[in-house]
Amino acid sequence: PILDVDAVLWFLALDIGLVHRDGYWAKAGGYALYRDPNGMFHVIPQDLGAAFPVRADGVAGSAVELDPFHGLDDPGKPLRSRLLQVPAFRERYIANLKTLAGELAWEELGPVVARNRELIGELVKLDTRKLVTTEAFERATSPEPPASPDEPSLRSFCERRSRFLREWNPDAPPK
Repeated sequence: PILDVDAVLWFLALDIGLVHRDGYWAKAGGYALYRDPNGMFHVIPQDLGAAFPVRADGVAGSAVELDPFHGLDDPGKPLRSRLLQVPAFRERYIANLKTLAGELAWEELGPVVARNRELIGELVKLDTRKLVTTEAFERATSPEPPASPDEPSLRSFCERRSRFLREWNPDAPPK
């Protein structure tokens, strides 16, 4: 009665589904809580800059294949472990992950990336403090499939993570 559980379950699914390496599943961070005037707590995601792990040395297989139940026994993250002990909440979390898997498909996400790439492309060129070259940004956000599976690519990550989540069996023992 005092927690927006549906929003929290979406937050948790997005956090691990997008492999947010600074998020709740990893570091118990990446969010704030807001208590509205009626006393209901709402989760507010913050700083998703470590999501979609596309790195200079490629997309790590371990990131793509991160089990959505990873770390459920971690006592430092009770919000996740306790909520997912409730069967109805666990099922909603799984359903959210399966929905996310469809939305990560490049046919869905690719046009969004293309619009944003076009929107910020000139600003990336002008940025004198960026962490990667403009060319690396363009390659990583390209609508074309990467030349090799090890080439950093948002498309490659999304396609591989989407496939993993679609095929993921929550009842199978973790790898």
